[in-house]
Amino acid sequence: MIKLEKIKLNNNVIECILFPEDSREGCILKYNVLTGDWECRLPDGYEYCKTHVAMACSYLRNNYKQGLPDEKLIMWY
Repeated sequence: MIKLEKIKLNNNVIECILFPEDSREGCILKYNVLTGDWECRLPDGYEYCKTHVAMACSYLRNNYKQGLPDEKLIMWY
């Protein structure tokens, strides 16, 4: 599970605050929709959550053309 907050699209880069799992500390996620490149430094102790970042990028890539909400909770099983 991840929570994305303050989602903003600026030119071709989507920037938001990503909260992995149960972390109270967020990190900045920058995702370039043209290249698929992303930048995110996960909080200490959550380095194993790279799959979470990939899930967030997948959501952003698949939904940015329709418009993105300010916040999004993404869950999977």
